[in-house]
Amino acid sequence: MKLKSTAISDSPLRLAILVLLLLVTLYLYFFSKQHEVQIQRALHRFLYRRGGRQESLIYQGQKRTYLVHIPLRLRFQPAKPLLIVLHGSGGDSYDARNSLYINHKANRAKFMVVYPDGSGDETNQSFNWNAGNCCGYSRDHNIDDTGFIRAMIEALKRKYKVDPDRIYVTGFSAGGIMAYRIGCELSDEVAAVAPVAGALDFTECRPTNPVSVIAFNGTSDQFVLYKGGVSRVDPEKNYDQPVSYAIKFWVKHNHCSTRPIKAQHGNVIRKSYTSGKNGTEVVLYTIVGGSHAWPGVLNGMSFDQLQRSDQEISAIDEILAFFKNHFKNETQVMVHNSPHRL
Repeated sequence: MKLKSTAISDSPLRLAILVLLLLVTLYLYFFSKQHEVQIQRALHRFLYRRGGRQESLIYQGQKRTYLVHIPLRLRFQPAKPLLIVLHGSGGDSYDARNSLYINHKANRAKFMVVYPDGSGDETNQSFNWNAGNCCGYSRDHNIDDTGFIRAMIEALKRKYKVDPDRIYVTGFSAGGIMAYRIGCELSDEVAAVAPVAGALDFTECRPTNPVSVIAFNGTSDQFVLYKGGVSRVDPEKNYDQPVSYAIKFWVKHNHCSTRPIKAQHGNVIRKSYTSGKNGTEVVLYTIVGGSHAWPGVLNGMSFDQLQRSDQEISAIDEILAFFKNHFKNETQVMVHNSPHRL
C-alpha cells in the first residue's frame, strides 16, 4: 500500500482577502450590528474552506483520496479521536468540508477529521458510495468502498496514532446511507455512527459488535422518505427503508431499552434508547417538517428547499457531544446530554 500526501498552501491573495474580511468584521462589530451575522458567515466560509491535507492510498489497484484535518492542539497528542465525514451523492471530500463547516467545531472538541472521496467516474468528478442499493457508479460496479474505508483507517492509525477506541463516522444523504453500512461491516473498528438524512438500505447488515447510533431525519425529506419508499424526485428511484427500520434494527442489535426517553423542543423530537451492550445508545432526532438537509447549516448541504425547522438544531454539535460520550471498549458511558437541552 502506497501513501502520498500534498499540502495545500495559501496564496498572498487569499491572505490579503483574509485581512480585509477581518477588518470589515471589526468595523461591523463596533458600528453595524445589523449586518454582523452576515459578515461573520462570510468570514467563516473563507476560514474553514481553506487548509487541510490531501492524502491517498492504493486500494485494489486504484488511487483513493481523502482530506485530513488535525487541530493544532492535537498535532503532538497521541491517541487522537477520529471523525470520518462522508460526502453526499455526486459530491467529494471538498464539498463535505466546504458545506458542513465541521473543522472549527472539531477544533474545539479536539477531533481529527478526515473526508474521504467516494468512487466514480473521474471524468466528470461525480463520486458516490456503494452503500447497498445506493448509489450510481459505485453500486453499479460493486466497488468495495467499505474495504477502502478500513484501509484508510489502518493507514491513519499508523501515521497519526489514532485512538482505536474512538473512531466515528458521519455522513449526509448517500454518505449517511454509507455510514450505516460502515456500522454494519466495520463494527469491529467504529464506536459510533451518525447518519444524517440517510437510511439503512444495506440488506446484509450483520454487525459483530455493538455500535452506538445517532441519526437525523426530516419528516418532509423528499429524497430519503421518512416513512420509506421510492422518492419521486430522486432520479435513481431507489427504495429506501423507513427511518423506524434502522432505529429498531440497532436498538435490537445493541440490546438497548425498547422504551425511549423522549424530549421535544419546537419542531425537534429526540428519542433516546439507552442501556445497550457495552454502554451503547441509539438516538433519533426527528425534525418535523425538516427537508433533505444537514440540520443547523444555513445554505450548506441541502437538496430540498431549506425549512425553518432545519435550523432549530445543530447536527454537528449533537454528534460531537454524542461521540465524546461513547468509546469502543467503554462499559460505562454517560447518557447523551444534548447541548440544546431537549
